[in-house]
Amino acid sequence: MRTKGTFTFSNGGVNDVAEYEYWTTWDSTHRKKSPSSTGGSVSVELTPNTVGANKVYVRSYDRAGNSSDTAVYLFYANGPRTPDKPGDINGDGNTDIWAIDSSGDLRRFYGAGDGTVTQASTKAGDHTWNNVKITHRGDWNNDGYEDLVALRHDPDKGAHRLWVHPNDGYGFACTTCDNGVQRQELAVYDDTNNHWKGGAKQILAIGDVDGGLDTDGDGVEDVPGYPDLIVNDGEFIWLYYGNSDHHLDSYRDPVLLAGPDDPIATGGSTVGEATLGAPGDWDGDGLPDLVVRYDRPDTGGLYVFHGGEDDWGDYDISLNKRTAISSNWGTDTVPLFTATPDANNNGNPLDFWVTTPNSGNLRFLGDHVADVGHTTSLSASTEFEGYQAIS
Repeated sequence: MRTKGTFTFSNGGVNDVAEYEYWTTWDSTHRKKSPSSTGGSVSVELTPNTVGANKVYVRSYDRAGNSSDTAVYLFYANGPRTPDKPGDINGDGNTDIWAIDSSGDLRRFYGAGDGTVTQASTKAGDHTWNNVKITHRGDWNNDGYEDLVALRHDPDKGAHRLWVHPNDGYGFACTTCDNGVQRQELAVYDDTNNHWKGGAKQILAIGDVDGGLDTDGDGVEDVPGYPDLIVNDGEFIWLYYGNSDHHLDSYRDPVLLAGPDDPIATGGSTVGEATLGAPGDWDGDGLPDLVVRYDRPDTGGLYVFHGGEDDWGDYDISLNKRTAISSNWGTDTVPLFTATPDANNNGNPLDFWVTTPNSGNLRFLGDHVADVGHTTSLSASTEFEGYQAIS
């Protein structure tokens, strides 16, 4: 994966081959290449972007334009030896952005490792993404790549549905890709556990908070963990545990993290007036933390609520243990933001990309310190005018 391989096409005993035509399961574009002399062979470099089975298709043409039968070469591509780091969607080791522009197109911006980003030349997904909520943190199909989770309204069902769009390894979020990879719905077995069908204030992928399972007690993970998801339905904040069957209540019901009477609803703000972020483990205690931004201009604070454990040893958010990070973060000054773990690769994980009111400027606010706020600030991009969502 992500490594070029050289493929050689030869004439198979037909000496008047004038041209070869080839395409692949991951790229349906038909390309042609001619040998230096009639009947000769050609070599091409191809880079598969799908883990597992891949195919190269090729046929030859003689000088009169007659084609041969199509030959099919099956080979297998290995995934990355280690999963991509959190936030990285193209495998270069830097955190990146998925975003929805003003036209409803899904875009991808590759991080440079210094807080700046560059927009890819092509879109990051097919179809329209208008009014879709997006988030990413974790590999949902076990191919080593960070995938995109989306909440979109289904007019045929009259409800909102959650989908995992597999990453092709370069940040293209597949709905139905040429290689057969398709989006996968995230569902629940018990419909009373579905807290997004009526829409949601926010969905937030936070990685794997509970880890894998050591079934025999030898200290080695026997059953791999899966990414987990937070849903803020506007009144309550729910934590869902992921599973290989793509059901979010397979082995436990969702956990209620906060509601109207909890400290996240503070200063007159409601849960529906707070936006969450996933900074990873900011305080270094081995548990993921949760960023809370209060949207209203009259509150506008930015806090880290620290990850903890409940009485049974399960992951929880410590509602009474929070650290003030910054102020003046209401939607009037920061319309959109996403927490990005260490986007400038200096070891401080509490970094943010934020949009600017009435401007295309995306700012990088990095290296946050308690009660001080950011200690690094720079322009990350100028291409975010009118964007609907960033993640």
